[in-house]
Amino acid sequence: MNIFITNAHNKLSQRIGNHLLENHNIKFIEDASKKNSFTELKGIKFTSLDASIKTNQILKDIDLVIYQGFIENNISPSDLNSHIQKTYNLLSAAIETGISKFILLSSLELIKSYDDTNTVTETWKSTPKTDISLLSAHLTEIIFKEFARTFPINISLLRLGYPIKYNNSDEANKFNSSVKINEIFLSLERIISLKNYKKWEIYHLQSDLKTKKFLTNKTNSILGVPIDNRKPINEPFYNPKPGVSKI
Repeated sequence: MNIFITNAHNKLSQRIGNHLLENHNIKFIEDASKKNSFTELKGIKFTSLDASIKTNQILKDIDLVIYQGFIENNISPSDLNSHIQKTYNLLSAAIETGISKFILLSSLELIKSYDDTNTVTETWKSTPKTDISLLSAHLTEIIFKEFARTFPINISLLRLGYPIKYNNSDEANKFNSSVKINEIFLSLERIISLKNYKKWEIYHLQSDLKTKKFLTNKTNSILGVPIDNRKPINEPFYNPKPGVSKI
């Protein structure tokens, strides 16, 4: 599968791309202003993601887009405006190019303000407040959802726990909302392999901790991460109509 990953300068994007490279063709994209920051990462297309035909050309032959909705470096109103405009431009170009599958990466920080006594699920509304990076992720989710309503595309929204545990250090274990990088890898692999994509599907992912902050029941049952509660799908047998003899 040809997979397109945004924000190549982002550590998570790089780790995801390098992992998926084992079984897929990966193409990264990054803003042209960061071109001098890369020395080893291959397959990067540098572009401003404007509304020109160039964006359509970059997306040619792509089967799936993995889009970073939550960028911690978005700290100013201009960063927010730029991110939202690029989001709209990329989705518009993807629609025109014929891409129908997307994975949107966001953060469970969007719903962290709810009291721990609440049973917060994927149907609850996010509460980003005024933090620019979280507000950016919140608005990105809204844009993707509206595109899913309007066009024949399928979007899987994966809200990740925080912080992301990239190694076996104990630092992330201090938090009741963390997620392991390998759990992210497995979730993405499972989403990619799904046969029946829904137009808009939300998954919450964090590690299975004793005092974990967020529920992952839906992700456990559909993706099998972090706990594999998937059930085999039984194909319905043919039932003859009343009065028809069985052979």
